Amino acid sequence: MAKKIKSYKDLPIIWKGNRNCFQLNLRAIGGKQPTFKSKSETVAAAKEAFTDWMDGSPIEVVTVESEWSVDLGVEKYLEMAERRCDDEEDEYGPATLQAQTMRLTKICDLKIDGLRLGKRYVKNLSIDVMVDHLWPKLKKLVLSPITAMNYYIDFQQFLNYCVIRKQLKSNVARDARLKENGDHRVMLPSKVDKSIENLEKSIGKITPETILSIFQHTPPQHRMKVKFAIETGLRAGEQVALKVYDRRKPELGGVDFEKNVVKVRIAKKRGTLASLDFIGGPKTKKGRRKVPLDPDFSKALKEYWMAMPVKMKVEGWLFPTNKGTLSDNNNWRNRILYKACDRAGLAKDERPTWHGLRHAYATAYLNKRGGDFTRAMELMGHADMSTTLMYKEHVEDVERDEADAKAVKDHYGLDLDMGVPDEPQGNVVSLKKAR
Repeated sequence: MAKKIKSYKDLPIIWKGNRNCFQLNLRAIGGKQPTFKSKSETVAAAKEAFTDWMDGSPIEVVTVESEWSVDLGVEKYLEMAERRCDDEEDEYGPATLQAQTMRLTKICDLKIDGLRLGKRYVKNLSIDVMVDHLWPKLKKLVLSPITAMNYYIDFQQFLNYCVIRKQLKSNVARDARLKENGDHRVMLPSKVDKSIENLEKSIGKITPETILSIFQHTPPQHRMKVKFAIETGLRAGEQVALKVYDRRKPELGGVDFEKNVVKVRIAKKRGTLASLDFIGGPKTKKGRRKVPLDPDFSKALKEYWMAMPVKMKVEGWLFPTNKGTLSDNNNWRNRILYKACDRAGLAKDERPTWHGLRHAYATAYLNKRGGDFTRAMELMGHADMSTTLMYKEHVEDVERDEADAKAVKDHYGLDLDMGVPDEPQGNVVSLKKAR
């Protein structure tokens, strides 16, 4: 191929629209593919590289860093993210990479004043673009304010990278949130407040009476899944990925019938498409945990596993599909839980989600164990105590509450049956009339 290169004009120059730059292909003469801001710079580099090649000198072309478009910046950011994903010591995993890829791609496709955001230069992004265009469009793009916030935070992280690479002087996505901007700023919702609000709604849907009714209206072949979710508090992705514990493969965890515990080590992770779902670690490091099982339930699980048809055990999942493949937790919610709710006569706004069964476990445990939040945090696999403490208002301890009230009462000794005190004697001395 090198014999066909007779002059610098034979070296391909390509306009990269998504990068807003010219690319010079020097592979035919043993070089790389540097990029340049202008056509004249690219041609000059081609002449220099061709001369060096003809002289037998090493090909050293100084690349002029082009000004990034948002498309190019996102491409470079995701390349960096892939490297982080490959680093075992970095907590940035495949699920995070796929989520960020999806969100940033959608952000690039947003149109502002008729032009895709991805076509704009990073250097031209401003606080006004964030406040007046990006944030309002994100709120319209997705249904949940929290999801819109996740999109915005991903874009803010991307702009941090652009600042590091000197494509932007300051992170305008971060600056747009500063209080100094007054009312003209991006005001993200409180994730904690929203979580508490959602928990409040969920608690009303998981009363013991409701849970029992749902369970009674669940087909017998699916009751084991529902009971397991309620009595272990595992996340849906953790339960779907459960296997029977094998001492030869402790890294996979699973249900240990001998010790009556569930060892959570792996979980199903969502890909950008259902077909791209994969098995990874739990949600956080604290998600690696052991959850005790009632011995009778553990025995029932073992019998359930032993009676399972061989074809369903092919891949080793404890709760597989009829074909033995990995179950879809969305199907569990829609085809098992919601249908049981319908049969139980629950309205659409009264039925709990599958995650609501996890809330049922947490509230039951805390109410029965005297509000042991430290242990509850371990069993739930929460990364932070603040998440566990959200259940605090839903934990009842009658004896404790009575003791607290009595402590204050006894301190002052106030009694509503006290008699009316005598009128106090005045300090005025009556004068006798002079005779």
